[in-house]
Amino acid sequence: MFIRNTPRSPIVCEILDLHTTASMYPAISTEDLLNIPIAIPKESTRQKITEKVRASRKAREQSKQLLEIAKTGVERAIETDEATATTWINQQLEALGVKLT
Repeated sequence: MFIRNTPRSPIVCEILDLHTTASMYPAISTEDLLNIPIAIPKESTRQKITEKVRASRKAREQSKQLLEIAKTGVERAIETDEATATTWINQQLEALGVKLT
């Protein structure tokens, strides 16, 4: 599991400092890098993280689809009329299983 940290976050800097040699350009050997301890969460926590990542990716994909439907709907409204565009948009939303409230 990869935990996203910025390369200069305090925890990353501290871990790398423990394994670097003194030089003008800090470097860490591949062996030392592979030997850095990484905490692995419990299985239940990993499953929750996995579920949240999957849900996030699904939501992101759906948001892309909805944006495309909205853009195309506006184009259709301009080219034809608003009623035709609204009907098309509603068909697309129904196909995605999206209910407007």
